Amino acid sequence: MEQGVRDHQAEMLIAPYVPTPFSVARRMLSLIDLKPGELLFDLGCGDGRIVLIAALEFGARAIGVELQERLWLLATSRIERLGIENRVKVLKKNLLDVDLSSADAVTLYLTPIGNQRVEPKLERELRPQARVVSHDYEMLGWKPTIIEKFAEDQSATATVHKIFVYRKAESVRKRVSILRRILSRSD
Repeated sequence: MEQGVRDHQAEMLIAPYVPTPFSVARRMLSLIDLKPGELLFDLGCGDGRIVLIAALEFGARAIGVELQERLWLLATSRIERLGIENRVKVLKKNLLDVDLSSADAVTLYLTPIGNQRVEPKLERELRPQARVVSHDYEMLGWKPTIIEKFAEDQSATATVHKIFVYRKAESVRKRVSILRRILSRSD
């Protein structure tokens, strides 16, 4: 099977393109208390809306990661049009191949399989107290500091989204306590 076909199939399992509504993106960034100058990574950034909001509305630096050529071009052209290349860039790479060690925060809108695939990378590479926010799907085995149901608008038919916020140290502590319980049972 051709490499491009394999990459596309893997991308669809991990991060199919479903854009996060702008109001949800703003709420995600607010919940992680994104500060000016901090570095945000958006894994599977699609059209770049989250990295743009992070830079323009929160004053953060941002790096998006997108594998699909068409979306990478769209995001890159928006960044260039706005003249913010010094604060925002989008890498055309597989999200599993990007070094996250400099991240203050990471945004995700991946499938449950995608979250499961990226979880060891986050555990291994994120520094203590880095924040992770996931749209609609939780990180299994991680203890969220916030779970919020967020409606796009106030109408009766508004779509309700779930937002999960994590801090790396919290997730590690929960895993350690789970492992201790498992090990104590085997005695």
